[in-house]
Amino acid sequence: MNMYLSGQLNYALVLLTKGTFNTKKMFTNLQLDDGTMFSGTLMMAMSPRSGRQQAHDLLYQVRVLADKKQQDLSTVLKNNPKITQVLSTQELQTIMTPSIEHIPNVLIKVQKILKLYAQHHPQLQTKGEDSVDK
Repeated sequence: MNMYLSGQLNYALVLLTKGTFNTKKMFTNLQLDDGTMFSGTLMMAMSPRSGRQQAHDLLYQVRVLADKKQQDLSTVLKNNPKITQVLSTQELQTIMTPSIEHIPNVLIKVQKILKLYAQHHPQLQTKGEDSVDK
């Protein structure tokens, strides 16, 4: 597990320090998703009200139903009374709308992880990576 995590962290470090990103294309790609990428966030939003296992089971059932009906997950979620008893239509819309406002939180978390990595593994730093607080 440690080797896997180390590899993933190294991959993230290279990607974040050397990668280039077309944010407009990324946003367009996010909008193509049927809502599946928000499943984890939906489960965490539902858990305090319904319990984690029940939220997981309900989301799984809705995913299966969406596949069976060949509909977007977001459509089936919004039309499912068991879901809308737990989350309002507005909450579903908020959670399932890709937003630029979410990105700063991700960047802050990645910077914290990279800073901790650099502190605990200074021997693994490569030349030119003096700071992770770019």
